[in-house]
Amino acid sequence: MLTINQNGQKVSLWGTLAQMAIVGVASYGMAKAENPKTDWTAYRDSMLQNMAQVALPAALALVPTMNKQADK
Repeated sequence: MLTINQNGQKVSLWGTLAQMAIVGVASYGMAKAENPKTDWTAYRDSMLQNMAQVALPAALALVPTMNKQADK
C-alpha cells in the first residue's frame, strides 16, 4: 500500500487523493447549486494542483524503493 505521512500518521495515498477529488467535486456542486453559471475550470485546476502537491512528493519518495526493486 502506498502511504504518505499526514500529520505524523501514515495514510493511504490513493485514499487521500480520492478524498481531495470528492471535496473538489462537492465544493463545485455546492457553488453550482448557488449559482448555475459557476464554471468548473477554477475548481478543477485547484483540485489538480492540490492533488499534485500530495502525489509528487510521494512519487519522489518512492524512487529509491523502485530502484531497489528493479535491481532484484
